[in-house]
Amino acid sequence: SGASTRLAGVAAGVLTAVLVLVAGPLVDQVPIAALAGLLMVVAVDLVRVPQIRQALRATRSDALAFVATVVGTWTLRLDHAIYLGVVLSIALFLRRARMLVVRELVVAPDGRLREASGDDGREGARVRVLHVEGPLFFGAAGELREALSTYTTDTRLKALVVRLKRTQGMDLTSAKVILAMVAQLRERSVEVFLVGLRSEAHRLLQRVDIDDVLGPDHVFPTQPGWFHAMDAAVEAALEVADAPDDSPLRRYLETRSDDPPPATSPGDS
Repeated sequence: SGASTRLAGVAAGVLTAVLVLVAGPLVDQVPIAALAGLLMVVAVDLVRVPQIRQALRATRSDALAFVATVVGTWTLRLDHAIYLGVVLSIALFLRRARMLVVRELVVAPDGRLREASGDDGREGARVRVLHVEGPLFFGAAGELREALSTYTTDTRLKALVVRLKRTQGMDLTSAKVILAMVAQLRERSVEVFLVGLRSEAHRLLQRVDIDDVLGPDHVFPTQPGWFHAMDAAVEAALEVADAPDDSPLRRYLETRSDDPPPATSPGDS
């Protein structure tokens, strides 16, 4: 009682097997009431009240999966209740996993990039910078397509910088969405620059012939250093868009050139 190692479980199993094989008739004489009491002790020991409180307080998904499993044990077979909890947990995980964040980056008064708020009014700018974060698998392709549609209809846009540094798991469906967006913008003579591509995502886009539509000089893979790839892409975008000298993004590049390199880990382009 109170043992907690894996070896204790092995020892208990071996001891039980020996008792059944050697002293089976003797074990058969144990009163049912004694076994019932033992089962009650085991059942009480399995109920961990602090862990139940943590599950109910952690997140709605954890609480929902826990409550569904408990209710299932009251109304279903035990194995079916466990399956119910597992399936519900997987479904809630997939729902969270498909969440994609697409934000436009603008230049703050201090000359640094930040996420745009609803009243920033970037509509009409010649160069716009887009930050995409999250999983790029087929479940998020619809969100990605809807988010990018805003930029394919901007008539003043001349260059779009798309930062993909913080995306994961790009698949063929998402790659085709990006390829379709690039093709639509190129038909309107809008240049697109992809920034911060990881090697696996870059190879996938090359397999769908992104270089034929976009051109290899418009792709900026992730580089060692803080925002090095972003700076190069923004500079190229300003050049092709013939942005005015007072453009906020030009002020951003000037601020970046004056800043000392921050003490961060490399590769966060």
